[in-house]
Amino acid sequence: TVLLRTYRIADLEQSVIREGQRYFQPHAFMLVKYDEAKDFVQFEGKAAPPSREEDIGGMLRSTGNRMSAGEAIVAPAMVLGSAGGTDGIRLYLAVCSSDGGPILVDERDKFALLLMSKYVSIFYEYFQLLESRLREMEQRQADRSPWLSKLFMQIAEKERKRLASDLHDEVLQELLHIRRTFDRMPAGQWLNEDNEQIRLGLDNAEFMIRETCRELMPSFLSDHGVLHAVSRLVEKTRLRVDFQLEFHALPLTASLSDEQTTAVYRVVQELINNAVKHSEAARVILEVGQKESALYIRYADDGKGMETGIDFSSMNRFGLRGIAERIHMVGGEVSVQSEPGQGVKVHCSVPV
Repeated sequence: TVLLRTYRIADLEQSVIREGQRYFQPHAFMLVKYDEAKDFVQFEGKAAPPSREEDIGGMLRSTGNRMSAGEAIVAPAMVLGSAGGTDGIRLYLAVCSSDGGPILVDERDKFALLLMSKYVSIFYEYFQLLESRLREMEQRQADRSPWLSKLFMQIAEKERKRLASDLHDEVLQELLHIRRTFDRMPAGQWLNEDNEQIRLGLDNAEFMIRETCRELMPSFLSDHGVLHAVSRLVEKTRLRVDFQLEFHALPLTASLSDEQTTAVYRVVQELINNAVKHSEAARVILEVGQKESALYIRYADDGKGMETGIDFSSMNRFGLRGIAERIHMVGGEVSVQSEPGQGVKVHCSVPV
């Protein structure tokens, strides 16, 4: 049961040493590692005198790899149990006399040492495999890091450019108009209609700033849910586009995490932006809902379409690449169907 509470090779070794020293007292207990290639013996748990190192080294060299896990060598001064090992390092459990003299181990203790050796070999092999897989995953992650960092920087840069464009084209222009109104009017000659015009301009600028902040940090997602947020986004979009935009919100019973909610909203936002900027469509259909244990987003337009063989990593598919990355980050999948002149269909599925 003690070994079951370990998660790494280092933890396993320390647990074996503690349990062995507790169980086999008053004898000395050590964990022995034998590097076959270098003919080097290393002790864990207790320092061994040079004579004992020579004895153990000679025993290990004579047996080589002929010992299977769970077998033992019984010598006058020690009992050595084979505990497996990998990568050229053989692992052994050693029970020796505390004073370096002869040792007498009864059958019960010998059986306990063999059983412990067998269990350690199983756990040691398991942790070796687990840690090697973790190192592979870390290496793959490290290899991907520059690409991911570049992607996130591009997404952030795109959002900055969009924000700068919105502030320049709407809020800044409204404020410049108010300033020109101030500059044209001589001091002390304000009319009621001038005051009303300035008040209206300030109201418009305030509204634009609030809407921009709302898009950057949509707090209403958690307040009202993603379907309500998407409905509002669609209503605002309909006021400024020249194509028919249909939205179907189907039942959504699952409780979404903040990460899932934000991902769904941003994906829909990107799909609508792509429709406005690139599709040249007369009709766009958007559907968000839940089917069994998956939340789905379906998008279709009758626009100009694109070439098949979509590559999300291609720079000219930045919108689709951002959509795919957001969906993949929440464990979902994306499929795209399109041909030149045949519109675009996008299907996203997120497990919930």
